[in-house]
Amino acid sequence: MVVRPFVFYRQNVIERLKDYLQDQISGWCLNWFSQEVLPKIELFQGDGLAEHVDTFRSYIDKKLSFTCASGAILVWESPQLVLKELAREEAFPPDEKSELCSYLLERLAQDFFSGITEDGRCVERLIEPNLIHSQGSGWLTGYFTIAEVECYFCIPPADVDSLAEKLHLSLLQKVSARLEPVANGCQKLATELSVELLPLELTLEELLQIQVGDIIRLDHPLEEPAVILNDGDPVLTGALGVSGDRKAIKLVSKQG
Repeated sequence: MVVRPFVFYRQNVIERLKDYLQDQISGWCLNWFSQEVLPKIELFQGDGLAEHVDTFRSYIDKKLSFTCASGAILVWESPQLVLKELAREEAFPPDEKSELCSYLLERLAQDFFSGITEDGRCVERLIEPNLIHSQGSGWLTGYFTIAEVECYFCIPPADVDSLAEKLHLSLLQKVSARLEPVANGCQKLATELSVELLPLELTLEELLQIQVGDIIRLDHPLEEPAVILNDGDPVLTGALGVSGDRKAIKLVSKQG
């Protein structure tokens, strides 16, 4: 069973990331839309701003989004309004179904991603808003407007880590105060460990001849580390041995 950890970033980390993203998005808007008044962004984690989460999900449902190779997402209120803002006095009509407009929208998204992710290539990928906006998912969501067109972007934890490294930020992640009792309680739950040795091969004839009291020689050498399992999943390895009058195992490494 895979358990996804809770990830909450301190507010000062979010503010530093917000300042950096503000500069990146302002440059993007200036290059593409020649806006004199550059947008101000909001940045939050999980479902921190419920009204924006609902709007984001409605835009995703309408398939008004781009996803890049790293998993980051850009979604906007209306491609037609974005194209209209792009076109201004240009000669092409803002028809989102035309090849030119589709190409422009993809280039627009790729240029946006290039400022905030390691790999800005646009790809088609299933998006799960419930995961993105679940408590402690590690995703960050941003909101801004271009000439009154609502735009949202979501950054996955891996890209947040990359941005933090670029900005020399320490991502000391913590469980929020209201989740601490849950985390503390989980630490006291009992779990069961078992030790797995190398399998022993017997013929069917040998198996049928086994009697109570027989001694079976195992094929597991004493110097060979054994695998320690938790709920059937390998978590540790250990060396076989004796402690007092009991058989024992000495932990030597962690798995994965």
